[in-house]
This record gives sequence, C-alpha cells and structure tokens, in this order.
Amino acid sequence: MPRTANSAEKQPSTDNIPGLPRSAGGAVRTWDFRSPSAPREHRATYIQFQKYLELGEGRSLKKIADLFHISPPSVIRCAKNNHWKERAADYDREMPLLRLEQERIARFQEHSEKLESFRTRSETLGTALITASARLLQTANATLAAMQENGEQLDRRLLSGALNASAKVAEAGRTLMAQSLGVDALLTGIQGAEEEDTLGG
Repeated sequence: MPRTANSAEKQPSTDNIPGLPRSAGGAVRTWDFRSPSAPREHRATYIQFQKYLELGEGRSLKKIADLFHISPPSVIRCAKNNHWKERAADYDREMPLLRLEQERIARFQEHSEKLESFRTRSETLGTALITASARLLQTANATLAAMQENGEQLDRRLLSGALNASAKVAEAGRTLMAQSLGVDALLTGIQGAEEEDTLGG
C-alpha cells in the first residue's frame, strides 16, 4: 500500500540538509522548512521537497512519487498545499547567487588565513633576528672587553665585521616586524571592508 506524502516513517532528519544554506543574518527564504509559504509543512514532506529541488530542470512530481513510493495524487496535493512550484522557482532564481556569495566568502577566508600565516612567520622570524643581533653585539662587546683586559691588539677589521653583521641582522629583523605590522593593517582593512559590504548588502 503506497504511503501518503505526510508519512514520517523512517524518514531522515532535515537538521543538516545539504545545499540549502541560510542567507546572511539567517533570513528565511521561501524554500526553507516551514517558511511563510508553507507554515504547516511536515518534516517528511520537506525532505521530499528538498529532493524535488535537487532534481533541477528535470524535476517532476511523478519522480518524487516514484522515489519515495508515494501515490501521485498524494504528492500533487502536498505540492499544491505547500507551494512547491513557486518555492522551486525562487530557489532556481536565487540559489546561484547565494552559491556565488559563498564562494566569495570562502576565497576571502582563504586569503585572510594566508595573510595571517605570513604575518605570524614574519613576526616570529623578525623577533628571532633581532634577538640574534643583540646576542651578536653582546658577544662582540665581551670579546672586545676581554682583549682590552688582556692587552691584546684589536683587529679593527674583525670588530667592524661583527658590528656590521649585527646591524644587518637587526635591520632584517626590523623589516620583517614592519611587514608583519603591515599585514595586520591590511587584514584590519579587509575585514572592515567585508563587514561594510555585508551590512550594505
């Protein structure tokens, strides 16, 4: 005996229905579960409606009846009561735009993560170089003090080379730190622009 369209027997949950993301702010669309277009919609029939949407241009009520082993008159009645045709038209019109928006957000998040990773590496390496420069300078000073104490002749070329090396290492560290701060400012600007775009859209 065919089941009715409202039968909930052994029907899966709709808690994680794929391909139907909420819009910004969680706004309800006509094809969402129990939207204003179908306020008394049953969870089981919503699963059938979801499959109806997924069929795309080739969708038909007969296919839903066959897939769910439901009598065609029952599916027709359910589709009419819950405005499947009108809701599917909204879905077909709006879903491509929503998916494009999701892709844009995904790309933004990916770029932000890459920038954050670069910022972290630059900051870590910059700190390490500045620390190494300070230690190199301390070593040079200690060596100079020891040579003076022992009355040894100073090798000016060696001393100059050590000081130059320390200065170059310190400069490289400061450059990396500046880059990390620049990325911070860039990320802040991008995030601000993204928030304005979301609010404005």
